[in-house]
Amino acid sequence: MRRLPLTVFYLLLGTLAASEKKYILPLRYFSGISSSFMDYRTGHFHGGVDFRTGKKTGMPVLAVSDGRIVKLSMLTTGTGRTLFLQHKDGNTSIYYHLERFNDRIDALVKTIQEKRQKRYFGEYLLPEPIEVKQGEQIAWSGESGAGFPHLHFELRNSKDVVLNPFFWLEIPPLDIYPPVAKGILVRTRERTLINGKIGEFYFSLKKHDQLITLTDPLFIDGPFDLILHLFDPTDCRKTGAPYFMEALFDDTPFYRYQGDEFSWEDHNQLGMVFDVANSSTGVFFYNLIAQPGFRLERTGGSLVTLIKNASAGPHSIHLRLRDQFRNETIATIPVVKVIQPDLKVLQVRFVDNRLHIEFNLPSTDPQGFFILEIFDTENEPLVASGEIPWKSTTVRRMEIPLSGRNRPAYGEFRFYRDRKLCGKKTFRITDPEILPPSDPQMEVWLNQDDILVTCNQISGPVDVHQLQVTQGTDKWTVDPIGNMTGVFFSFKPRNQVMDIDLSLLSAGVAPQATGTRKRIPVIVVMPEMSARFQRGPASIDFHPRSVRERKTLLFYQTETESVDGFLAQVSASYALLPIHVPFFDRVMIRIEMPNPTLNPKQIGLFRQNHRSGRWQSIQTNLENEAVFTAQIRSGGIFALFRDDLAPELNFLPSGRKSIDSTQPLLVRVREIGKGIDVETIFIRLNGREPDWEYDGDRAQIRINDRSLLKKGRNELGIAVIDHAGNQTWNNWPFYF
Repeated sequence: MRRLPLTVFYLLLGTLAASEKKYILPLRYFSGISSSFMDYRTGHFHGGVDFRTGKKTGMPVLAVSDGRIVKLSMLTTGTGRTLFLQHKDGNTSIYYHLERFNDRIDALVKTIQEKRQKRYFGEYLLPEPIEVKQGEQIAWSGESGAGFPHLHFELRNSKDVVLNPFFWLEIPPLDIYPPVAKGILVRTRERTLINGKIGEFYFSLKKHDQLITLTDPLFIDGPFDLILHLFDPTDCRKTGAPYFMEALFDDTPFYRYQGDEFSWEDHNQLGMVFDVANSSTGVFFYNLIAQPGFRLERTGGSLVTLIKNASAGPHSIHLRLRDQFRNETIATIPVVKVIQPDLKVLQVRFVDNRLHIEFNLPSTDPQGFFILEIFDTENEPLVASGEIPWKSTTVRRMEIPLSGRNRPAYGEFRFYRDRKLCGKKTFRITDPEILPPSDPQMEVWLNQDDILVTCNQISGPVDVHQLQVTQGTDKWTVDPIGNMTGVFFSFKPRNQVMDIDLSLLSAGVAPQATGTRKRIPVIVVMPEMSARFQRGPASIDFHPRSVRERKTLLFYQTETESVDGFLAQVSASYALLPIHVPFFDRVMIRIEMPNPTLNPKQIGLFRQNHRSGRWQSIQTNLENEAVFTAQIRSGGIFALFRDDLAPELNFLPSGRKSIDSTQPLLVRVREIGKGIDVETIFIRLNGREPDWEYDGDRAQIRINDRSLLKKGRNELGIAVIDHAGNQTWNNWPFYF
């Protein structure tokens, strides 16, 4: 029997399933999907589905159902040419980036253009809606506004809630690719060690014996934040967002998310769903984290709580990922919870070259053991015990013979679980002169409301050291915790006073070396409270709804270098960290221009890309003649730059003086400053204004109207004024 090709089989399957769907496809010819619903975009969710058009414009666009065209939009950037079609069920389908409308709508567009004296007139509500039937051609696909040739299709209900088009359209089930779980990003919280360390770590997920998992389990002793790095290949192997995700700790769900719909108010939850420090278009890091006000998460569970309540031993985090076509991926993250030994050394005596130790060990780990090693005053090992079972005891005594001339100075208990180091405890044997480290390399790391201070250059007994913390009138000390690379201290702020002073105490004495003291430029942001934090000419304003729980951030002046090297930096750089902390409402950064004689129109706020190091302009408002403001949704590094460079325009490649009928009329635009003002682009082709569009993604002006070309010599003139007021004019003679 002759077999049907696989593509035909899936098309037939899609036709059978279509009876459950209400709308037909918006394109006459289906070429695949390049972006999914609720993909990450900078500052917002992707509100629809991007249909491929074979890298071409001019593909027929159809009405997905009977309805009335109620609104049109004509913009040179962003959505470009857009059509809004309202259906009888109350939903509205929206078609973006069109090349042109059908003749009936185009006639109306020309009337609107004449009425408003603008080619790109923005949004226009039709006083008399235009009736269309399902399958009627309403437009041609294009690349107007932004992006490459494609059709962006959206669907909204009567309450303007954005709906997942996959549930409404007859999309052929050609997607046979399950979501891809690439890895996990973990951030320690409180006093937790992960594999004996604190901080942020990335672990790759691999397939082992048909199971997607880690090469080795994570050894943990407390809670941590879990971020999942994944994507879902579309039918044409483009990267999209999965539809459904669920995470369980052993058998208990703590995270469930599915992309059914979202309201425009939900855009402020972008930083709850995605880790904004690592996500970008096509790169998705999902926060599997319990957060107050996280409406799009369905369980209300907390991995932090589950780990705190878990018993010692092996556990599993199970992940279930699914796309719109029920392609599914199962992954497992093995974790081993270890109990940090609360060991207390009761007595130490050194008599006749024999060391007598009494200690108390209340915890038990049947799979664990510990080793005791003795060191001299030069941090050289003298003797080590064998592996001793990790069993609880009220009082335990050990006697260790020592030989040699060197006198023992301190001992170190090292605890292992499944042969992985999971904890250390040091103790003094003798009381030699305590020599504090001159430079303990104090480094600060923040996550949520926890402040972690690492000291990687402390050797010897760590219990002689403490961290003295001063915040305003509050002063307290923090005991050290040993880890694989040194010691660290963990604490939370006690008030909202800016800046915390740290001093490393050795045997209760504050050393004088500058490396043992540090000021942390912290700010503490509280929910339901407005606050302004000032650093010289820069300030950050928080609205009462900016955060949903208390956050500790760093805000300070810093040194930066621009990798661009073209624009002049006119203020200091200011850092607001960590970048992964999202803001939900009205966080404003303000920087005062230090030189009031500069032209304020040329000044703008820029943000440094933390991956590439390049500075990028952000939307800036001038509060007065010298203060510039911008609204931000996450942290970063910010500064004022002066844009006094005119845009550069290039029409024909060097040495060419002619084009033929197959070549598009494209003018490349190079603008590295505040951006192009599309309202002040002026174009003349042979003395007349042609139909044109500016594509900011490709940085080019496309001239669509070729009817003004004539055989032989032609002349193209373009003038551009950017947002800083810099002007450029070019005139090119060419032959056609």
